[in-house]
Amino acid sequence: GDVTGDMARSLYVSIAASAPQEMRKVWHDIDVDPMGFPAQGSQQVEIVHRPIESASAGAMEAIADIIISFNVVEHIQDLDSAFASMSMILKPEGVMVHRVDYGPHDIWRGCANPMEFLTVPDTLWSLMGSNRGYPNRMRHPQIQSALEGCGFQNQCMVTSRFSARDLDAVRDRLPRKLRQMDESSLLVMDAGITSTK
Repeated sequence: GDVTGDMARSLYVSIAASAPQEMRKVWHDIDVDPMGFPAQGSQQVEIVHRPIESASAGAMEAIADIIISFNVVEHIQDLDSAFASMSMILKPEGVMVHRVDYGPHDIWRGCANPMEFLTVPDTLWSLMGSNRGYPNRMRHPQIQSALEGCGFQNQCMVTSRFSARDLDAVRDRLPRKLRQMDESSLLVMDAGITSTK
């Protein structure tokens, strides 16, 4: 998205307003103003315009103290490459924080059963939207496993769940890989994941 636009700038201002005093002091000390960010903080910020799966290409050293994403991970098609790239970019003492929305998106939010989008066969799902940013439909344990495969240790907080009743109504129509998952894995609707190396 546009990291310099009005919507992004309002996010920076909100983050700054709710940040701990110690963090605001650091920003002040390095002359970062949320209203002028990121252009005004150009000494501290590098904007990289390439897919995260290849963002580490050519990197000589880890440069990031923190990686944050909000409702992004569920749209990445190649999680292994994306997390490997993040691992290369992240400093050894760095941390990643991801908020993942495992729920329905777009027109699927209008379905009576919020889990209906999971019933579409994988091949058809891919044809419908792999080039349009459709969710990858990976479930919480799959995301955790991909992170662990890149050497991350994770702490997770599930913030909302689907209802067991909704799962019971669609379970027989789920693709095989989802149908074989345990109920607790399938019921996660939103989660926060904090990862360290």
